[in-house]
Order: sequence, then C-alpha cells, then structure tokens
Amino acid sequence: MWSLETSKCVGTPHLKKFDTPTLVVQGTADTGVFPSDARKIFDAVGSSDKTIQLLPGQHYFEDSAQHRHQVADAVCDWIKARI
Repeated sequence: MWSLETSKCVGTPHLKKFDTPTLVVQGTADTGVFPSDARKIFDAVGSSDKTIQLLPGQHYFEDSAQHRHQVADAVCDWIKARI
C-alpha cells in the first residue's frame, strides 16, 4: 500500500482469507504504523497459525543495525519453527 491517506486498499476482507502461517512484525517506535495497527492486522488474519512480533525500532527498522538484526533473527526463528 503506497499511502494510508489515498490508497483504496482495504486489507480486512483479504486478510481473513489467509490460511497459511503468518508473521506480523512491527517496530514499536514506528511513527506511521502503530502497534495497535499491527494488532488489527494480526487479528484480521484468518490463519490459525499466526504470530505477532512487536520489536524495538522505527519505520523499516532504519534506525539501527541492531534492530534489523533482531528482526532478521525473529523471522529466521519463526521460519525454523515451521520447517
């Protein structure tokens, strides 16, 4: 989605159709998408195998290499648990 203000995309009707394992990752210091938004996305996902990870960091985790590494580790651990 390119813009929260102008996009006509509505995720909820589509997210409920997800039946694959789903990981939602959100930076707790993001000033454009908030943890409450990530929780709404998580709640809307239809998969019974879903996880939400709220991790330190700003938008796209651009603020810190350490934060990016934490995200990469979280994603790798999530995938490893499913293969």
